[in-house]
Amino acid sequence: MTLFLYLVWHRKEYDVIHSHSAMFEAPIVVSAGRLLHKKTLARAMASGVWGDVKRLREGEGGTISGTVWMVRRLKETDRVVALNRQVAGELLEIGVRPDRIVHIPNGVEIERIQPKAEYGLGSEVTVIFLGRLHPQKGVDVLLSAFKQVQEKLIKFATRIPAFMYLTDYREYTLQDVITKLE
Repeated sequence: MTLFLYLVWHRKEYDVIHSHSAMFEAPIVVSAGRLLHKKTLARAMASGVWGDVKRLREGEGGTISGTVWMVRRLKETDRVVALNRQVAGELLEIGVRPDRIVHIPNGVEIERIQPKAEYGLGSEVTVIFLGRLHPQKGVDVLLSAFKQVQEKLIKFATRIPAFMYLTDYREYTLQDVITKLE
């Protein structure tokens, strides 16, 4: 409700309403967009078992309230961003029209990156992980790799920022991951 009220109160300050998830925020975005005559865009997060579409489908069986309404609203979004072909296929399967699906993969402009030619064994390297603390992100694999590299090759500092947020998977904590690796 707070998001909807914000969009109404600030309606003269934007032209497009963009939701970074096809789940809970998208129906609100679409509803506000229709009421305020604004274009709407939603990004379907991930594909497969962790994806928005999979979660919406599971919810239709009663595990998440309101998912039938969410799917109906998602179909009304002006454009839905699909990160890959699998997401696009999943969107088509739930009835999103092909002309509303836009393919925009996540990526890094590698031509702007100037990698070091030589790191040198024994020098200290800092590795930073920025992302959601979620099983999908494979933080356990990352920490396991850190441990192996540190034992065999080089010393490095690991930084996992404290501002990472937890998703609905509250049982998956950084402490759980670290405990499994010990």
